[in-house]
Amino acid sequence: MKRLALSTLEASLLLTERIHFPLLEEVELRSINLHSFQHAPNLHTLSLLSIPVRNLSAFNFPWKQLAVVELRGNQLSGDKVQEIFEICTNLQELRFSLSPGDHFGYFVPPLKAPVLEKLSIILPHHSAYYNLGYNVFSSITCPALTFLHIEGSKYFDGKYRCTWPRDQLKEFISRSEHLTTLTIKSAPLADSDIIQVLIQLPSLLHLTVSDPGIHEKSPITPYLMQRLRVLGNESSTSSLTLVQKLQTLSLTFCSGTTKESFNDKDFVDMVVSRWQVPNGSGNRIESLRSVFLRFINRDPDRETYTPLKQLDEAGMKVVVLDSHFQVVV
Repeated sequence: MKRLALSTLEASLLLTERIHFPLLEEVELRSINLHSFQHAPNLHTLSLLSIPVRNLSAFNFPWKQLAVVELRGNQLSGDKVQEIFEICTNLQELRFSLSPGDHFGYFVPPLKAPVLEKLSIILPHHSAYYNLGYNVFSSITCPALTFLHIEGSKYFDGKYRCTWPRDQLKEFISRSEHLTTLTIKSAPLADSDIIQVLIQLPSLLHLTVSDPGIHEKSPITPYLMQRLRVLGNESSTSSLTLVQKLQTLSLTFCSGTTKESFNDKDFVDMVVSRWQVPNGSGNRIESLRSVFLRFINRDPDRETYTPLKQLDEAGMKVVVLDSHFQVVV
């Protein structure tokens, strides 16, 4: 058994037993009974659905061997999050996945996670509760962060209702100097918001964007494609190109069904420009190595994508799928 999810009753019963879990790697707890897992030498992932009032260090739990912690409990105080950073000395990934009614407080000055490499945030769907993005990005500093995942959960009508934490994310990125991977899924932002983020990340290697869905305006616009395109033949133009080190690009377009909603030619031209990078003594732009594009509600003109078939044959990995999962390229 490598993964275990326990109810409050099941976890309470474990307190009466000295059980060894030699193979256990992941555990999800719906209670505060952490003592039960002191004999789990391979445990590396903990998902907490409730946060104990007492100090976490008081529990005989293998904190130091944890690499991944997911916080899904309510009323998260700054002291508790700071304690997690202190006792989980090998923590590499932190996930925030809170539900309506949960709360993550605003901390000043920002808490520091010196060795954290990955941060994932599921933004709550309703602004009536609070905006998790505002608070997390304002309250945490991750100097070693390389991976950032931001995802917007959806309300019952399929719409996300919180405001994009534009300024807070900008400040957070300014404190994270080593980001190489950015994933944004189903989040309510404009193309200008993505561009602002990309301007701050010249060394980004991997970018994934999935728009919020057919009910929302997509950030994957012709303007974004134009800003990602490499322009001109002079090496001096490299200073105007976003994310010059970009190696992989993955886009999922859900929002529109009309021809005007997505410009296929702009996308193709952008990809071609990032493969046929002009040579120059001062050129710092690297060629794109992999591109993935998935349409949810539209089927593109296959002839428009012929240049990408040629790039795939030349060495770039190219996958384009229509709304029926049929391969366009």
